[in-house]
Amino acid sequence: MNINLCASFILVKGVVKHMKNQKWGRIIFMSSIAAQGGGINGCPSKGGLMSMMKNLSTRLAEYNISVNDVAPAMIGDAGMLSSAAAFPEVVVSVPLKRLGTPEETTNVVTMLAKTGYMTGQSLLLAGGLK
Repeated sequence: MNINLCASFILVKGVVKHMKNQKWGRIIFMSSIAAQGGGINGCPSKGGLMSMMKNLSTRLAEYNISVNDVAPAMIGDAGMLSSAAAFPEVVVSVPLKRLGTPEETTNVVTMLAKTGYMTGQSLLLAGGLK
């Protein structure tokens, strides 16, 4: 909870005033497929992060501040899953039959940073998992 939810709250609290003053900003949280429901450890904090994102997106829209989150799952070479070869049983469970890449996650974050018209959205980056 402290890392996934509380840290995000504190960081947002520190930047929102400046974003409001300049009438522009992009807040992009890193969530997880766990926000959709999952393990007892990740679900409450990631679900709370998604709820905070939706609330902030409504409150900050008038200041031209968009707030979204990226919810990745099954991303290789990113810490939890080292490689597809190490976890073949995981790979076959993904509809695309491969792990995502850190670069694909970066692409989604970059798109959100460039696209101000999208706000209040959680983008599930999970190879077809739901």
